[in-house]
Amino acid sequence: TAASASTAGDQRLSINGDTLLMRVNQAAADGTVVDFAARELVVVTGPTASQTINLAASEGEVTRVSGNLALTAGDFFRVAGAFALDRSVKQVVLANGDQLKVNAVTIGAKGVTTFAGLNPGSASAVGITLADTGFALAMLGDQSDTTRTWIALTATSGAVSLTGIPAATISGTSLKVSLNRAAGDGSLVDFLAAPMTVGTGPGTGVELNFDGRQGELIKVAGVIDLAVSDFFHVTGNLAFERSNTRVRLSDRSEVDVAMLAVGGVNVSAFAGLNGGATNAVGLNLVD
Repeated sequence: TAASASTAGDQRLSINGDTLLMRVNQAAADGTVVDFAARELVVVTGPTASQTINLAASEGEVTRVSGNLALTAGDFFRVAGAFALDRSVKQVVLANGDQLKVNAVTIGAKGVTTFAGLNPGSASAVGITLADTGFALAMLGDQSDTTRTWIALTATSGAVSLTGIPAATISGTSLKVSLNRAAGDGSLVDFLAAPMTVGTGPGTGVELNFDGRQGELIKVAGVIDLAVSDFFHVTGNLAFERSNTRVRLSDRSEVDVAMLAVGGVNVSAFAGLNGGATNAVGLNLVD
């Protein structure tokens, strides 16, 4: 653990952190690991202080790092918030009911603010800003078949905006992204059958619980406001989803299909000339 940490030297790259925690249980050359959960190890760290190691062997090799970090790279990238990284062995259930152990790498974040672009914090800033953003990403690999890998992601953002480009403005609030990606052989992890918690910072986590029986999932939803110069503008609650489902045909047979669904509510749009002016010419859709 560390109360705080920071870099020194080259001011073009700055990293500061606090509440840092690292946990490591490394395997021997033959793959065995010590089961500290069966017999805890107390390590003396000072005259009146100690740390207890209690990592379970059932998790395999473990590397866990979490903390609150702030990173600045020159004047073009800034990110700050709570982060967590975990590499371990986990038990998963596939959509067909099979159970297996996988090598898992998870990355999570919470309450993150990010800017990528030029001149941050000034009136001439050009780039993209994300506020109050969080995500939980799981990358899983079959221990017995390295060709099979699965990816799952859930992400939210309180606000996203594109600034400094006169011809286009994009902003969004209450954004949510959901992803459950199948392996190359079509197999899919059923997180509803065995939910997985991804750490997002010191003492915090997000549960992945996608229903693998519904097939691959890609979903984006939120309140979007998009304008391109003065000839196109759309705003409202929008959602895009790609998934697999079963439908019934007119001959009463059923087939599995890939579905793309696009929906919106309270959407307003304009396409034409001089949008927003009294002499506007074009198509206007309201609510």
